[in-house]
Amino acid sequence: MIRRTKFLWALGILAVLLIAARAAAPFVVKDWLNKKLVALESYDGHVTDIDLALLRGAYRADMVRIVKTGSKQPEPFFDAEHVDISIEWRNLLRGKLVVECVLQRPRVNLIRADTKEQSQLGTEVNWADELE
Repeated sequence: MIRRTKFLWALGILAVLLIAARAAAPFVVKDWLNKKLVALESYDGHVTDIDLALLRGAYRADMVRIVKTGSKQPEPFFDAEHVDISIEWRNLLRGKLVVECVLQRPRVNLIRADTKEQSQLGTEVNWADELE
């Protein structure tokens, strides 16, 4: 009887820890993503909220905004209402990583001005490497 009670306690503690980890995960992902966006060279960014869908293998970032640092332009370089990124499980089980990204109301503002400081063309960063 004691062995069974210990097993149920361990199972209960494990369940509570998993629930706590799932509840904290969106905040951890949001902080990680905001740190990555702030660390961009010549750019700064912010995400207001993250929603996780673990079974779907996806997360949705709300109000994604990337601005050029030092630019006097009022418009952000990139702005999107929602960015939904998901993993395709079928390909992952075959050993391939395939990701689908859906953008809702994305805007990219490319501005050519008289000076380099006022221009906002996105050439300062290799965006393919950053997205990797």
